[in-house]
Amino acid sequence: MGYKNGGWKNKYKIQKCVGERYTCHCAARSVDECHCFPEPVFEDVDPEGIYLVLRLDKDPNARVAALAYADSVEAENKEFAIDVRKKVSEAMAKSKERIGESEANPP
Repeated sequence: MGYKNGGWKNKYKIQKCVGERYTCHCAARSVDECHCFPEPVFEDVDPEGIYLVLRLDKDPNARVAALAYADSVEAENKEFAIDVRKKVSEAMAKSKERIGESEANPP
């Protein structure tokens, strides 16, 4: 069930991160001694909204779309455009690792 077959599908439940909550799970005596990390707090998005999820590590077309988006938003938010390009680069590296693994360990 990938992008190569069929039309538009509602495949994902989307939530957005609206902040972080800190809860200690390690029973530390103080915040300075605690090794726990903040947990993200999520809420549902607008159910009437139309969202597009791109899988950057497996779909080369998604990477092209993400780079085009980065180009489009760069004038408004350069930091975000840089971050999108970094994620695409990370996804390409991850994709190449998978290809290398499958060549090294054929089924």
